Amino acid sequence: MTEADFTRKVNAILTKDYGVYCEKMFNPMRGGTPDCWYSKKGSPDVWVEFKYHKTLPVRGRDVGCSELQKRWLLARHEEGRKVFVVVGTPEGVAIYPVSFLKMTGWKCYSRDFEEGKNVSRIAADKLASFMKWSRLEG
Repeated sequence: MTEADFTRKVNAILTKDYGVYCEKMFNPMRGGTPDCWYSKKGSPDVWVEFKYHKTLPVRGRDVGCSELQKRWLLARHEEGRKVFVVVGTPEGVAIYPVSFLKMTGWKCYSRDFEEGKNVSRIAADKLASFMKWSRLEG
């Protein structure tokens, strides 16, 4: 799976199962903008940068954000916005609030990963849980 595949699958689950509006971001004029913006009635907006690695980290490994991404994410966090980095692998998923990554030096650790086969489902459900988004009825 690629990062783009992972992002697309998570967005499809969030839209279908949770009724979340997902918008894929791309800004060739300004670097650092996260991959996706999410909106749901009654909930704050959320910005998410997705990363996909081939294996779980053995030791602390850089999550993979560029310096421009780090600056953008931290600036939005300092404005009080909800900002996360979602790190997926074939074996599991970790979701990091940017405030946590700032404290760890932007490192991810295997202990933080919820392991499982359907990593897109795990990522969507964990993100929904963080945001207290309820599943749609029916």
